[in-house]
Amino acid sequence: MLPTRVRNVVRFLAMTPALDLNDLRELAATVRGRVCVRTSEEYDQARQVWNGMIDKRPLAIIAAVGVGDVRAAVKFAQARGLPVAVRGGGHNVAGNATCDDGIVIDLAQMKSVRVDPAARRARAEGGVLWREYDHETQDFGLASTGGAVSTTGIAGLTLGGGYGYIARMHGRCRDSRRRIGHGQRECSSRSVLGLTRRWGELRRRHILRVSTPSCAASS
Repeated sequence: MLPTRVRNVVRFLAMTPALDLNDLRELAATVRGRVCVRTSEEYDQARQVWNGMIDKRPLAIIAAVGVGDVRAAVKFAQARGLPVAVRGGGHNVAGNATCDDGIVIDLAQMKSVRVDPAARRARAEGGVLWREYDHETQDFGLASTGGAVSTTGIAGLTLGGGYGYIARMHGRCRDSRRRIGHGQRECSSRSVLGLTRRWGELRRRHILRVSTPSCAASS
């Protein structure tokens, strides 16, 4: 017999005609995070992104709590030909953090930041915002080139370029990115996991700079 949490999710998902009931049971049973669908009470709130003009309606939103949830969600969507959107901070103006009739993987609960002050490197999970990242690095007197808006997610900003307060001295955010791995390529870190449009994995480290008082403005 399925656990109560899984049965409840299946009951909600069963009301979504685009997905098969057996598939829904598989999804609910293979992730630890909350699964929100169109019939869920919190659906409208969960699908919102920073740009209020974006009004997309995904089939399901998975609040991933770890890499296992991300991998399970990607496998589920890929096997059924469903589009996937990954939400870090949800700050993209074009609404790339969500999608219509697909699966949204929300990384908001994946907040780990690990700083190596000796190597001046930091590793962060995909749900970290810049203010949260700065909070951890500033404790060691270090900073990365980040965004000028503290609520921006580090994942999207790094992939998009990233221009911040110390960019003139140290370049844009992507210039501090160590390596990005796709497929079989070697990767520097497994702490940040994201997606390409296919089956890639994003794994990233940032170079840290010695912080000056002006750097704190970006935190």
